[in-house]
Amino acid sequence: MRLSLESILVSNVFLFFCSLLIGYSLWIMLSQQQILQHTIDMPVVVFQQQAIVHQSAINVKLEGTRAQLRSLQYSPPQVTFYREEHPENQIAILPADILLPETISLVDYWPKTVNLV
Repeated sequence: MRLSLESILVSNVFLFFCSLLIGYSLWIMLSQQQILQHTIDMPVVVFQQQAIVHQSAINVKLEGTRAQLRSLQYSPPQVTFYREEHPENQIAILPADILLPETISLVDYWPKTVNLV
């Protein structure tokens, strides 16, 4: 009787740890592929020749997987304008001006213009 009880306890402990390992592995795989939306402040920089003339920020809502959005910490995007190309005092920010990796999509951004005063 004692031998069979020990074998049951040992096998249940082994099955318990196997189920924990399999469950954790599935959770990691599924959570990394989950599509998320994240809002960040993206700097807007205006250059004139090689000097910075104006700096501000816009709020940008992005969509991508958790790993892709995490990669933005290492190389944060920014919007860059050159005063020679935009001599007016109000610059409209277009979605094409916000340079992002191909795997991350732009959902929304605000404000849509930058005022240079």
